[in-house]
Amino acid sequence: MSCVFVDGFVNWRYNEGVTGRHTIPSGMCKRVALLFMVQVTYTKPHASALKRVEHLRAKGLHIPQRNVAAKKIDAIGYERLRIYFLSRRQVNVAGKPFIPGITYNHILRLYQCDSAIRDACFSAVGQFELLLHNSMSEALSSTFWQPSLS
Repeated sequence: MSCVFVDGFVNWRYNEGVTGRHTIPSGMCKRVALLFMVQVTYTKPHASALKRVEHLRAKGLHIPQRNVAAKKIDAIGYERLRIYFLSRRQVNVAGKPFIPGITYNHILRLYQCDSAIRDACFSAVGQFELLLHNSMSEALSSTFWQPSLS
């Protein structure tokens, strides 16, 4: 595998010809990428949560309590909520306004539903991991236990 850092992006290629951009395969090129990291200049100015609320309102999202919405954005993170905002916009219309009737509470309910699903999945995976770990431990100890060492 080869990695090249060009124009602020990591380009990688497996020997089989599979290539990628913006992604570093887990553990394979992180050291190489870190050696050649350059400081990236961001062109967008920082926007406070209240400015983001005003931007969303300007795009047609109904937000009855702007301070409460700003606190939620600060607590959850705008980028985490952004996918829910994007999914409720009219992407084929100039300015990409929100679908009429969509409210900030609709977006929060979608986020909360996804959060509940994620929590349920992690809980199930955690239970599975415990069962698998215990089964492996039991199988290994019953197979390799030596009475002379106890």
